[in-house]
Amino acid sequence: MLHELQRTALLMLAAIMAASIWLFPQSKREDAREEFLKLWWAQTTQPLRINYLDSLSIAALPISLSARKSLEFRRSRHWHLTSKEDLARLPGMDTLWIRAGTFDFSAFEKPHIPRPTFHPAPAPEAEVIAPVDVNAADSLSLIAIPGIGPWGANSILRERKKWGSIASLEQLKYKFPFDRGWDERWDHYLEVPPAPPRWSLNNSPMDSLLQVPGFRYSQVKQIVFYRESFGMVTWEELATWNYWDSTQIDFFKLYISE
Repeated sequence: MLHELQRTALLMLAAIMAASIWLFPQSKREDAREEFLKLWWAQTTQPLRINYLDSLSIAALPISLSARKSLEFRRSRHWHLTSKEDLARLPGMDTLWIRAGTFDFSAFEKPHIPRPTFHPAPAPEAEVIAPVDVNAADSLSLIAIPGIGPWGANSILRERKKWGSIASLEQLKYKFPFDRGWDERWDHYLEVPPAPPRWSLNNSPMDSLLQVPGFRYSQVKQIVFYRESFGMVTWEELATWNYWDSTQIDFFKLYISE
């Protein structure tokens, strides 16, 4: 009963401070909020275990809606906070609330559950999945691959639309930002049939080269001028122009032949 009265008094004080926030200058409003936060933190005898908060606990925090949404998003992704500085960088986070309180940033660990002593039944045989051509598959075919999901499927389709095709699995592994590491199973579930490069330095017209992502008008114009004035242009020659570094040129070679 005493605890409920304390909470009721704290809520009433918060309402009074919220109603008077427009009647004071900015400095006084900050002082009033700082006093309120000190009272709020006084109800907490232990450091706040920020990485253990559930949805209801987050919703009850005296911070902005955007800050609560940021905490809820990290909680749903199991992204742990490690310091006050890390916490203060969340969108809309109240620095007064952080400064007034004490936190425990220990990471949530799942409790260890001992394995049963009985022998489990034999696992069913793994489903055999036929390799999927990433340049022909639709979103449903990609989503059906274990571990890719809707986000990964849409990302592959966006990359494919950008370049016209996926040139190799290495492009997805190292040039394309999946939200987590590459799953080794995808080496067997995905395939890229060999295909000729889409563009050519010496045979593609200027309008076609302008469609290459990462090629600017001035660069394409110089390529066309060079091949018309001096003959065949090579990647070795382009490297001396210092338009792109060696990593970018190696990637362009997937889509542009000499």
